[in-house]
Amino acid sequence: EWSTGDDTQAITVDESGEYIVTVSDGINCPGLDTVELDILPVINVSLTGDTEICDNEPANLIINTDSPFPLSIEIQADPGNPFSFPDVTSNFPFTDLPTESTTYTITSVTPSQEACITITDPDQFIDVYPSFILAVDVTLCDGDSIWLGYGYESEAGEYENTFNTIEGCDSIVTTTITILPAINIAQQSTTCDSSAAGIFFEYLDNPNGCDTVIQTTVTFLLPDTTLITQLTCN
Repeated sequence: EWSTGDDTQAITVDESGEYIVTVSDGINCPGLDTVELDILPVINVSLTGDTEICDNEPANLIINTDSPFPLSIEIQADPGNPFSFPDVTSNFPFTDLPTESTTYTITSVTPSQEACITITDPDQFIDVYPSFILAVDVTLCDGDSIWLGYGYESEAGEYENTFNTIEGCDSIVTTTITILPAINIAQQSTTCDSSAAGIFFEYLDNPNGCDTVIQTTVTFLLPDTTLITQLTCN
């Protein structure tokens, strides 16, 4: 006979407490035994957080647990250094600054009280995408321009632009523009041939790579007519 009222050889229970069994054969004195049963709680632990970040950005991770009492948890970063958290309850956030794709793994869970530990999701992998910082030097001839992603620029100076990579990471491109002087030569001449009059351009290479422009203006001269009146007896 059990203290629960059962009279079978074995019983199944799911509550903590004291259980007593009495055994008798009807002749000899009954035998009695007692057991004190503790039901340990089942504690679930998992690791979640970011799956993708840009370099130089913090990675946000969360230790999830339903434990009613503190846990000591150790996490290994591969590559990287281990983390040790001595007082974890509920949802416990932490951050890291990985420089490359990293796997975080729960390696140890120690409860402050007796409990059964179930690690439902021990790993969290984070992809770390690169961002870029580029410096570009551009030399332009006077009068030329260059497209910088938002418009054309033709003035000397330093221009900083921010672009997104395909993964959405900011990349900074600094363009330094230097303007080389153009050489313009203007000359004039005259002609009595109307078909030869006009403005003519000639382009020559100079050592800095920019064209030397020769502009020749040919002016048509009007005819000079003189009227002479004479007399003759012939």
